[in-house]
Amino acid sequence: MKSEIKNPYALWLNQARFLSTPVKKALAEGLHGAANIYRANPMELASANLLSEEELDNLILYQKDCRPEDLADELRKKAISFVSVEEDTYPTRLREVIDHPYGLYYRGQLMSNRSRAASIVGARKCSAYGYSTAREIGYLMGRTGFTVVSGMARGIDSAGQEGCLEAGGQTVAVLGSGVDVIYPPENKSLYERILEKGCVISEFEPGAAPVGKHFPQRNRIISGLSDHVIVVEARVRSGSLITAQMACQQNRNLLVVPGRINDPMSQGTNHLIEMGAAIIPSEERLIEKLSEEAGMPLNLSPVKKPSLTIREKCLYQCMDYYARSGEDLLNESGLSFRDFLEAIHLLSEKGLIREISRQHYVKI
Repeated sequence: MKSEIKNPYALWLNQARFLSTPVKKALAEGLHGAANIYRANPMELASANLLSEEELDNLILYQKDCRPEDLADELRKKAISFVSVEEDTYPTRLREVIDHPYGLYYRGQLMSNRSRAASIVGARKCSAYGYSTAREIGYLMGRTGFTVVSGMARGIDSAGQEGCLEAGGQTVAVLGSGVDVIYPPENKSLYERILEKGCVISEFEPGAAPVGKHFPQRNRIISGLSDHVIVVEARVRSGSLITAQMACQQNRNLLVVPGRINDPMSQGTNHLIEMGAAIIPSEERLIEKLSEEAGMPLNLSPVKKPSLTIREKCLYQCMDYYARSGEDLLNESGLSFRDFLEAIHLLSEKGLIREISRQHYVKI
């Protein structure tokens, strides 16, 4: 995997842990770039009037002890790229966010500033219906040429990104860890697929652990990279609602999938609807809303439907978006036990159904 680091001086400034992000950005603006900060003498640094005495002392030592090219070489060995606000390839939408990161680490292909983007977020412990819905929306986004942005978390995030990849679309995973730390670990396969058709991105240095405080912080990047933020399922107090709140602050288009009023996983989304978020009543209406926002009709790429045998069709017709037991499906389909097992296996392989608990299946 190729590593791209156009500005080692920006990487050097970004990894000055004793400076806050606002100070880094102010210094880079005041001294016209990280390269000038690295080359500045103590008097020039002090005259910027942006550093405390302790910060100034630390920066002078940092100039002497740390070489930008050494840091760049370390990233190249790990096949990790870096981009800063000093470069044109830094995401334009994110640059508009007041508290945007000075620099970003990434693996894969950085999202084009010309591409349309929508984030799909929601509960980690989602329902089978929520999982299927997120996957379908992700698939739809992929077919319309949207880049899907999410956090690669369990549940809704993963489902939306998987759906986008199934449609041949591009997706971006924003991590609450270093880009070389796969979290959750069971998403290793998804992580690798994302790198083939998109990128994994983080403001945290390589090797950074997925600690709790990182996730609310990374949520502003998820919404910041997007034109639209789609919430599928969420509790009232959740990271997804933090992302939704940030989306409103960033003037992003907030769209919500409604849920049952007695379902804890729908209390957060229904609250957002009550507060004025737009409802997604159907896939057709979602396309209409996105077309209205874009000021042009969105074209869907052709669907590649897998061919099914008579037995597979028979069993698939019995499936629902809510879990059904294998025993019920066997009885309703009228298949022999052997044919039933074969059809279950083939439908799973084709990505049409999913076993969500022991011998309980749902449509995808």
